[in-house]
Amino acid sequence: MKRNGVRALSFRAVAVLLAVTASAPAMSVAAGDPGAPPPGVSRAQAARVETLVERAAAQIARRGVRAFPGFRVRGSRWYTGHTYVFVDSLEMVSLVNPPRPQLEGRSVLDLKDASGRAFHRDWLKLLETADSGWTSYLWPRPGHAAPTLKWTFIRKVAGPEGTYVVGSGTYGTE
Repeated sequence: MKRNGVRALSFRAVAVLLAVTASAPAMSVAAGDPGAPPPGVSRAQAARVETLVERAAAQIARRGVRAFPGFRVRGSRWYTGHTYVFVDSLEMVSLVNPPRPQLEGRSVLDLKDASGRAFHRDWLKLLETADSGWTSYLWPRPGHAAPTLKWTFIRKVAGPEGTYVVGSGTYGTE
C-alpha cells in the first residue's frame, strides 16, 4: 500500500517484523565464516556489497578523509539506488551518510533501529573479534518510511588520519 508516495507496511507486517527482531539477538556473521551469504541475500548481491566496501576501504586507506566527498555523489559507484557507502569513526560518529546527511558529525552510538536496538553497538562488538562482517537491523530504505530488514557489511579500515568503520548494505530483495 502507498501513502503519500511512500510504500507503507500493514500493521500486521510491522508487528511481525518487530516480534521476530525483538525476540532474536542481533545477527552477525563475521567475515570468513563458512557458508552462504546472510539469509535472504543472494550470493551475487552479497558479493557486490562486499566488493563495494573493500574498494571504499582501499580508497580510505590510501586517501583518508579526502575520499569522503566522492562517497556522497548520487549516481556514482559509491551511491546508486538504495546502495551507498557510509563511514563512521570508531567512536561511532557518522562521517559519511549520503541518504541521511543530517546524521553526519553526530554520534550514532545509541541510534536505534525500529525494534529499539542500538545496532551500532552490535557493530563495535563484531569489530572487537573480526576486521569485517555482516550484521542486520531494521532500517527504512532511502525514500521510504517503513523499516525493513537490512543486512550491512562493515569493515574496519586504517586511514592516514585514523581508523574508521566503512560499510554498505542490502535489503535482500534488491
